[in-house]
Order: sequence, then C-alpha cells, then structure tokens
Amino acid sequence: MSAKGDLSDSSSNPRCAIDELEGIPKRYHEADLLECDGDIEAVITATEWVFKPSGMLLIYGKCGRGKTWLAAAAKRQFNRGGRECLFVKEQQIFSDIRQSFGENPEMSEHKAYEKYTRGAPLIIDDVGVEKSSEWVLSVWEKIIGQRYDDCSPTMLTSNLNIDELKDYFGVRVAARIREDKKIVEYVGKDWRAE
Repeated sequence: MSAKGDLSDSSSNPRCAIDELEGIPKRYHEADLLECDGDIEAVITATEWVFKPSGMLLIYGKCGRGKTWLAAAAKRQFNRGGRECLFVKEQQIFSDIRQSFGENPEMSEHKAYEKYTRGAPLIIDDVGVEKSSEWVLSVWEKIIGQRYDDCSPTMLTSNLNIDELKDYFGVRVAARIREDKKIVEYVGKDWRAE
C-alpha cells in the first residue's frame, strides 16, 4: 500500500535551498511519502499533517514497523516544498542540551532550547529511549510546553503508546500531546525481521 496524492518533486523550486536530508539518518535518505508501505492510516495522517501542519501528532508502534521511515519522508516532503522542518532523534536533543552546560559550550543552554522550541515544524523520532529522570521531565516540559503554547506543529514517533509516555513525560506533557487527538498506532509487519 502506498499513500497517494500530489507530492510532485519540487527540486526545481528556487525557494528550496533547505537541506531535505539534514538530521535524517543515512538509512532513510530515500524515504518518500509515496513509497511508505505499511499502515495506511498512519501514512495518510502523516501526509495530511505535512500539508496542513498543526498541533501535536504522535505516531507510535512496535519496533521495525516504519515509523522512522515515515517521519523522514514527512521531513523531506516539507523541505521539497521549500518549507522548513527540523528532524531530530530524541537523543540528539538531550546531547545538545548537555553540551551547553560545559565551560566552553558551542551553544548556550538558551540557544539549545530555542533550536527545538521555535515555531518551525519539528519531527522528533524515537521518543522514550532516553532514561527518564527529573531532568528529562523538565526538558520535555520546556520543549513540548513551549511548542504547545505557541501552537507549533510537532510530530513525535515512539515505541511507547500515550499511556506509557505519560509515565515517561509526566502527566502535563502527555496531556498536551493527547489534547489534539492526533494519536495513531503504526501497525504492520516488522520490516527488520524479514
């Protein structure tokens, strides 16, 4: 199954000076919304979000189902249209913020947070892999809280469902994600097991 729609290549678009592969792991450089085989509901929901980005979108499911492929395809489609979108793994967010604590940080803590709280659409992959702690909860409160307050479009992928994320994020952050009612389970076969 593939999602269908007008996703024409805009590589000839002069406004498209955005690197559509920035942040995307090499394995997913060929990801394309027209070639996302798997859970059609998740593919359609992600495609709709790309063309009309708003609120929080959570796509969750078991390992190997295609969530990262779908997220990478969404980011590439944003950028092909000349629109900014940031793709980041959860671990990179925490790495950037930790690096801002050093004596000679390349980036201040404020700039590290600003990178992830500003209004451009943000896709955060593999949410829930960082070990939960009070500090992790406070980081998520700042990032998701600010994006929620600013109505900044945010897509999250995770192996955890919203109830499991509540334990990870805390009640406040999970409630902000749940509010938009854009929560889709990505089901299907395990592509890595084949």
